Amino acid sequence: MNNNQNTDFLHSSTFKGVVAVLGTLLAVVIVIMIAAKVLFISDDSDSIKKTGRITSTEAKVVATTTTPRTTKKPVKKTSRDYKDYDEPEYDIDTDEYKIQTVISAVYLHPKPTSSSENLCVLPVGAECKVFANENGWLYLEYDGQKGYAYYTFFTQ
Repeated sequence: MNNNQNTDFLHSSTFKGVVAVLGTLLAVVIVIMIAAKVLFISDDSDSIKKTGRITSTEAKVVATTTTPRTTKKPVKKTSRDYKDYDEPEYDIDTDEYKIQTVISAVYLHPKPTSSSENLCVLPVGAECKVFANENGWLYLEYDGQKGYAYYTFFTQ
């Protein structure tokens, strides 16, 4: 092949078509990579999570920061102060009660707030004597222990 033939090939429509296809393919790959980064890679830096990402030629695990994603509903704030909360005066032997079954494991608390200590876990299927409902918190007895559990974990 001589110099004239090389020049003719570079100006041919075949060569231009191949270059155009490769250029388009490169542009598509770049767009896909940018979209993937925007959609799937987070830059949050509030907590540390080991990802196992190798950042050099040395094989080591590097801790990167990501924020765990949660879908909790906002907590309804009440003006009631539970620090000095007195246990209600229910007479368990004479007061009327309703038997309700636990449909999802739930903690039993000494006060009608989830920020109070956990007395025990009420297992799925447990039957409890429910004496009162205080703003969604059921005052109940389970296995001889009295306390509060949130109503959504019980049969209605």
